[in-house]
Amino acid sequence: MCRDVLPVRSRLAHIGLNVTLECCVCGCYQEDQAHLFYDCVYVRLVVAGVLKVMEIDFRVGVSCWLEWSQTIDADKSTRRVLLTLIKATLYWTWNQRNYARLERKLWRPEKLIKLICNDIVPRLRMYLRRKRCHSLGKWVQRLIIV
Repeated sequence: MCRDVLPVRSRLAHIGLNVTLECCVCGCYQEDQAHLFYDCVYVRLVVAGVLKVMEIDFRVGVSCWLEWSQTIDADKSTRRVLLTLIKATLYWTWNQRNYARLERKLWRPEKLIKLICNDIVPRLRMYLRRKRCHSLGKWVQRLIIV
């Protein structure tokens, strides 16, 4: 996904820094990219919430989203919406991880879901206007309701 270059705790320890290995977000498992983006209980709750808002019935996990977005039989605009959603989820997950690490506070999953949805609405609106694709307005409406 990110060529395993993000400074997660397992990587920092691997290059010789003295850090605890537990996940900054859930505190239960060793923090590596796979755990943070795919397996962390908190992140899975957030991803499930975003999927629910978008009315997408699919297995929870960003890796599943990436695989799904590449294999679904959908038009280019729908794929663009899904990839925008995935990117926003990855960004806000990393942002939350850093906030939890630095401030030792964790946002409620509902807050992160709302931030993700609010982040992509302007992007989708701009894309829909530029492409004059009104059929994807349903995605924007779902996100605004959150």
